[in-house]
Amino acid sequence: MIVVVFALLASVGFGTSAIFIKLGLNSMKSTTGTFLSLVSGSLILITISLIFYSKELVIANKTVFSWLILSALLNFLGGRYLNYTSVNLLGVARATTIIGTAPLFATVLAITIGNETLTLPVLLGTLMIIFGLLMVISEK
Repeated sequence: MIVVVFALLASVGFGTSAIFIKLGLNSMKSTTGTFLSLVSGSLILITISLIFYSKELVIANKTVFSWLILSALLNFLGGRYLNYTSVNLLGVARATTIIGTAPLFATVLAITIGNETLTLPVLLGTLMIIFGLLMVISEK
């Protein structure tokens, strides 16, 4: 049960941050907002990591480190910039709904690259995501 509470709290946090993004982008470009968000978030994350996980920060495997760097570039730099731009242009409600289709792409990649199997619940969830996306896009 506590996991569900945490998931709902995370959703509230993401939804609230989208509102703050929109408010912040009223007076600056998406590139500036992305830069400020990345710098401030990185400083907080680095500080917490150094305090609580200093021993785990040593990564000996260069392949693992390379994958983590690629993930950071795609997610934090590219994804956040596109997220902020979409919130600025589409509005919070439509942009966050479309951004919420990430499980659709994760499912496709998990099946094609990760060799995961497609189960009935995953298929139904994926179809529901597609249906919801079509509803948001068709809204006039």
